[in-house]
Amino acid sequence: MNYAGKKAAMRTYHFYQIDVFTEHKYGGNPLGVFPDAAGLSDEEMQLIAFELNLSETTFVFPPQDARANHKVRIFTPVMEVPFAGHPTIGTHFLLAELGRFELHSSPVRVWQELSVGVLPVDIEHENGRVIRVTMTQAQPQFLSELADLDALALALRCRSEVFDVNFARPQVASTGLPFLMIPVVSLDALKELSVDAPRLRTLCEQHGCKMAYAFARETFSGRADVHARFLSGHLEFEDPATGSAAGALSAFLVRNGVHGRQDDNRFLIEQGHFIKRPSLIRSQVIVNEGEIEKVLVSGSCCRVFEGDFEV
Repeated sequence: MNYAGKKAAMRTYHFYQIDVFTEHKYGGNPLGVFPDAAGLSDEEMQLIAFELNLSETTFVFPPQDARANHKVRIFTPVMEVPFAGHPTIGTHFLLAELGRFELHSSPVRVWQELSVGVLPVDIEHENGRVIRVTMTQAQPQFLSELADLDALALALRCRSEVFDVNFARPQVASTGLPFLMIPVVSLDALKELSVDAPRLRTLCEQHGCKMAYAFARETFSGRADVHARFLSGHLEFEDPATGSAAGALSAFLVRNGVHGRQDDNRFLIEQGHFIKRPSLIRSQVIVNEGEIEKVLVSGSCCRVFEGDFEV
């Protein structure tokens, strides 16, 4: 039989969309998750992520490393990334809801395999219902400090007086991904920041990063510690909740003498309100003998919808 020109059979993959770092649907940061991605090629995963057009989409595979429960690959619409915050939180929320792990004592620790290694994820639950997922980030690094506030003001189309240098000067901090931390004096000042993409891109690259995280210690909610915005000269969208940046910010706060409302290095970070995707990110900075040892970032999630994707 001649099969020339005949199309290959379509394959169907089930996927879910999860809102991450929120306790309510239609807030937080949306994430696409394919919990059974075996058989998808690199090219197919990139095409799917491009089609869904979310900030990230994750694909779950059986582990290659015997220490891990599973392997997770993370794609933006344009490339694969080795590590990210809200994809880790949202993927494990869904896997726990789907019964992939035994939810006995709380929290339950599982291990995910990423291209950067095998990392722990802790799942809190109550009567079988997932309450919160926590990821462990790397020991923080505090890198280049920005001296030229006028250049930063041009990059963010603001006056240099809005930068809260009485608290701290802008500085690059990282718990896995480097971000330029930018303290500003108020919520109003934070809201008015507007990215000049070429200037911000150049400024960040001069200081060894690609993204910035501006924040004010004034908040919408009385229970939050800071309100933050994700700013980038490389991306056309503003991320509504950025777990990797929130971890670095938490370490930056502790380094500069802020220790949370209960003085226990726990923080509640607001983000996304200005783009109508309100988010809440919880974090804890672990300090041992005066040195920051690691940072934990936690969040709640909501399952929004599910469907089938034909490849």
